[in-house]
Amino acid sequence: MGELSKISFIVVNYKSEQCLENCVVSIQRFLKDTQKKEILVINNDSQEKLKDFAQKFPQVSVITMPTNIGFSRAGNKGSGLAKGEILFFINPDAEILEGKLEEIENCLNQNKSGIVGVKLVDKEGILQKWSFGESINPVNLLLNKLPPFFRSGEAKNKTKKVGWVSGGGLAIKKELFHKLGGFDENFFMYFEDVDLARRTKKMGYDVIWNPNILIKHLGGVSSQTEKEKKEKYYQSQEYYFRKHFGKDVSTWVSFFRKRFN
Repeated sequence: MGELSKISFIVVNYKSEQCLENCVVSIQRFLKDTQKKEILVINNDSQEKLKDFAQKFPQVSVITMPTNIGFSRAGNKGSGLAKGEILFFINPDAEILEGKLEEIENCLNQNKSGIVGVKLVDKEGILQKWSFGESINPVNLLLNKLPPFFRSGEAKNKTKKVGWVSGGGLAIKKELFHKLGGFDENFFMYFEDVDLARRTKKMGYDVIWNPNILIKHLGGVSSQTEKEKKEKYYQSQEYYFRKHFGKDVSTWVSFFRKRFN
């Protein structure tokens, strides 16, 4: 195989300084076979100056926002500064455990591959529920409320086409990301990855889940309360359905959620 394309890792940090070092070390280990790389940390928490981190990792670019601008805007900010041909978005509370850069590059170089997602597991090594899934629409939202035996079985450990992949470990060519207009900044957090995947597929590209890249994702590290997270999640969910299915469907989804949650 020829020289690897330069890849830009984009980490959006918010109250996760205690995890950031492990994340960056795992990225550097992942990239040990190539010097064509960069790591960008978009710091959404102006209270975390990350001075000690920046001194320890001078090769990492840290860009601190004056306020929390949300994941989508911060991700877009990072993509605008990135020099790599490939963008890889990864959460600060995540660590790459296994895999090679070639896996990502090979997937993205396949005809019609647009986005590549990875296998996300929790600290116990169990596949996280929101690693990937079918394209989200009102029907499968309803099915998600049914008992597990009505839904499809657990995913097999093989590369396959899916509807969406988690932004906690998502690779895309910068050219395509910019062609798509990046993340929709109306999503403060949550559903921006589902929306990006939907638009990618509408443009005729595939979304691929590749379990050969294994990432441990802790989750729940920021100081946001569960109530705050749920509010942001449901705001994004309602906007997603309004954007792609219309106001009436969004209203129905909101009613269904309030009635059965």
